[in-house]
Amino acid sequence: MLTILLIDDDAISREVQAVLLAPLGVCVETAEDGEAAVAWIEERTGKADASVPDGILLDAQLPGLRGAELIRALRQRSAAPIVVFSASAVAAEVEAAADGFVQKPAEPDAILDAIQSAIARANFGAMTAQTEARNGTTAAKAVMPVPRAKAMDALPVIDPVVLAKFRMPTAALRSMYAALVEDGERRLPVLRAALESGDAEAAHATAHAIKGGCAMLGVARMRDAAAALEVWAAAADWRSDFADLEAALAALRILVQDESFEFAVSSI
Repeated sequence: MLTILLIDDDAISREVQAVLLAPLGVCVETAEDGEAAVAWIEERTGKADASVPDGILLDAQLPGLRGAELIRALRQRSAAPIVVFSASAVAAEVEAAADGFVQKPAEPDAILDAIQSAIARANFGAMTAQTEARNGTTAAKAVMPVPRAKAMDALPVIDPVVLAKFRMPTAALRSMYAALVEDGERRLPVLRAALESGDAEAAHATAHAIKGGCAMLGVARMRDAAAALEVWAAAADWRSDFADLEAALAALRILVQDESFEFAVSSI
């Protein structure tokens, strides 16, 4: 079984990835931030019976230790290839430091393929390095292209394609989306406060967190409304985008609270 260390500060994202990857024969270990990931690896180093990651799936934007600095810290402690997982483009230094990139939201197969490809490249790279050392030659490093984000269109409350991936009882699905509603109700006042005070950094971090959880669960309207606020500049008017986000959250809340709604693909 392949073991992946998932580093993501969003609890919903961690839970969804574990659920989606388990049927593919993947054991998902999780860490909520960079410091926790480093500690997780250090705790297992040198222990024969401890699980070690075959690959690392890293959210591009974390609080605290993150980005290229986190990648360097992980490489000092683990030989596992690192695939960056993000709903938006990543900084050039992060792209260059990582072994691969996956755009959120992504099919479980695409995530697994990216990690397996990174592992294969790492193994091939080790053999190539040995050959180059003997021959005195070097090879250029391949750079993974960063997919472009989709434009916002007329969107459903929940993307039926994403919903169809979840093979679980209705009650479990309802609970998962209810958790996202609660998360949104907690984060929106924080986001509004950041926007009103002109704190672009705090607004970016909060909107990014909202977008990430929504992307994982296919909550399309909230995802795109949050994405618009994620790139907000202090001089721009945010009220229209924030109103869209509030409306999208209200629409999701209605579905979650509707006891007759079965979370069936045909109902959306």
